[in-house]
Amino acid sequence: MPRASKQKMCCAYDDPLEKVKTARVKKPKVPLTDEEKALKKLQAAEKAEERKLKKEWNNSIKPWDGSGIKFPVGTKVMFKSDAKKPYGLTEKEILSLPFNGFANSSKRIYSVEQLEKLAEKKFEALGIEYPALMFPPNFMIKTSEHLTGLLGRPDNLFARIRRNKYL
Repeated sequence: MPRASKQKMCCAYDDPLEKVKTARVKKPKVPLTDEEKALKKLQAAEKAEERKLKKEWNNSIKPWDGSGIKFPVGTKVMFKSDAKKPYGLTEKEILSLPFNGFANSSKRIYSVEQLEKLAEKKFEALGIEYPALMFPPNFMIKTSEHLTGLLGRPDNLFARIRRNKYL
């Protein structure tokens, strides 16, 4: 059987008359001076220009359509997740670069040199000065020599199997 009243269910001892809503007191608007109005208009125009530049930049980015490539030995590389923050790039921007993929893994590495060039182009397109200190810590950068464990070479795999054979 449905409830008879449409009021919220309350405790049996609550008195609905005691609950009185207090009116909110709004702060009065302070009128802006002519200089402040002009400044706000100028700031709004600058933001609109920034949005326009950012939209043009995002439309100019096309995803890289090739498959993975192999970087030469000694190339400085970074994983995608490590490259986002230091260079100020989004995932869409990073996916526009050639990458080196690994068998049976979703991990991809990108050349540090190409990441730097893309970041410089982005900042230039948006009209922002590229910060010189925007370089990743050394522990994030790897060379292709140190990535041999991720390549899944059979000799490493068989060595591990032989070691653990009697366990």
